[in-house]
Amino acid sequence: MVRGGWDGHQPVEATDLFVPFLKENGYEVRIEESPAIYTDGDYLDTVDLIVQSVTMSTIEKEEFEGLRLAVENGTGLGGWHGGIADSYRNNSDYLHMIGGQFATHPGKAPEERIGEQSDNYVPYTVHMTDAAATHPITEGIGDFELTTEQYWVLHDDYIDVLATTTQAVRPWDPGTAKSPRPRSGPGSGVRGGSSSRRPGTTSTSSKTPTSAPSSKGAAVGVPLKVGIIGVGKISEQYFASFPKLPGLHLTAVADIDAARTKQVADEQGVAALTVDELLADPAIDAIVNLTIPAAHVEVGTRALKAGKHVFAEKPLGLSPEEALPMLELADEKGLRVGSAPDTVLGTGIQTARQVLDSGAIGDPVAAQVHWSAPGHERWHPSPLFYYQPGGGPLFDMAPYYLTSLVTLFGPIARVSGLATRSTRERKVETGPLEGTAIPVDVDTHVSALLEHASGVTSTVTVSFEVWATRSPLFEVYGTKGTLAVPDPNRFSDPVEISTSDAPEFTEVPVSAGYDDAGRGYGLADMARAIETDRPHRASGRLAFHVLEAMDAILRSSDEKRVVELTSTVERPDPVPHGANPETW
Repeated sequence: MVRGGWDGHQPVEATDLFVPFLKENGYEVRIEESPAIYTDGDYLDTVDLIVQSVTMSTIEKEEFEGLRLAVENGTGLGGWHGGIADSYRNNSDYLHMIGGQFATHPGKAPEERIGEQSDNYVPYTVHMTDAAATHPITEGIGDFELTTEQYWVLHDDYIDVLATTTQAVRPWDPGTAKSPRPRSGPGSGVRGGSSSRRPGTTSTSSKTPTSAPSSKGAAVGVPLKVGIIGVGKISEQYFASFPKLPGLHLTAVADIDAARTKQVADEQGVAALTVDELLADPAIDAIVNLTIPAAHVEVGTRALKAGKHVFAEKPLGLSPEEALPMLELADEKGLRVGSAPDTVLGTGIQTARQVLDSGAIGDPVAAQVHWSAPGHERWHPSPLFYYQPGGGPLFDMAPYYLTSLVTLFGPIARVSGLATRSTRERKVETGPLEGTAIPVDVDTHVSALLEHASGVTSTVTVSFEVWATRSPLFEVYGTKGTLAVPDPNRFSDPVEISTSDAPEFTEVPVSAGYDDAGRGYGLADMARAIETDRPHRASGRLAFHVLEAMDAILRSSDEKRVVELTSTVERPDPVPHGANPETW
């Protein structure tokens, strides 16, 4: 952040407002009090974004050349008000680069003035342009009224204007008095560069693998063409969602079982391909990886090498060491990796988050999770993989709860875990494999204590060993009440709240999340993010953090110590009430 110039624009106070937000969202922030830093080319090469707040100052030739070179090399340049549009009147090349310059702000009629700054405050309307409807800076913002200084900004045609304001004809103003008609000018805009890492004066993302937005994919308004690899039981839920998601177009399916592939392809009206054929198909933009956990990274990596985005069922991989190279490859190729669970995007968890963020239960102190069952063999026709590495209650069920906890409280800093398994013999209880013995190679009862970076603590138990329980499924405890969080394995169960003023649990009206969501909504959210060049919510980075937490829980149990996590992740953006994946 570079600040200085006229104190009337409060460069220190204004930039200080943004520093905590930037740091909380993963940015390293360095503050400079003059443009002299622009001469340090080696440092600027490491910078993603320059935020400038310098008004009515001067810039030396070497300083401007350093800034220009940084922008040409892809560093973003952003700012507001005179801090970017009235910075260095002594340098015409700077004005040329920015493409805009503040001229004046006509004020009230002379007889209405009282000698205060408010003499320049006039009522006016900010009109959003057509381009604003789909731009990430202004999407969702309509025209609005203001009473403040109305800026007259000169600009060139290389500015993409997102908002305008019309100057009225004012007889006392020398600028408008010469015109027989009102004049419209930009209120907000962006300026793009041919090789910029960041679009003009906007700021997005960080350098962490899979967190940087990618624009590779379908053209704007064209559905993302999807192929599914693995058509087992979970695929049925994805197929049920596709008709509700116009941003996705299912093109083909593949499975190691050719007969199953043909059957499902005929049911869905799509092509039946081998895995190799699907990965080689240039018409497919993204694959949904519904293979067994042991194959998630292998298949995902092959898809990325073939130039396709990836959305995978959880877990992301069997270990952080296995999964990280896949994310680094995606980042290198400018492709997206997304991962289940996307249940957290439904109205259940999103409403819980909205209620929590509103302060309805005060400050969160702790959370408790208890998911348990006797085992998946009681209902699943082919449950053997649940008892192999990548399965068990931790890797199969905990992702729902850990992802929800990170969504609610932010990243996990450290964990302590205990894991065990019983000697109970297990057999498949339904389907063609009924009676088949199940080898158990994973722990089947896991408890963990988590400390979030925010200071909240969470206690989590997941088990395939419990026949019955009265433990609450998922609760959050705050300084003013308790939040009963719905099952995060489902999308839209109700949220309940009990407070110090109203101790009886009552149901909370839906206030956030995708309505009537199902599996596949995370992929649709990712498709829209690709189209609009924004981070997606059910991200590979989030799934990686959850994977590291699960791995750390098992290591803590084995090594009998608290384990610190090395990864971190931002809370995904909330899903506003009434949003849908095609227009957010």
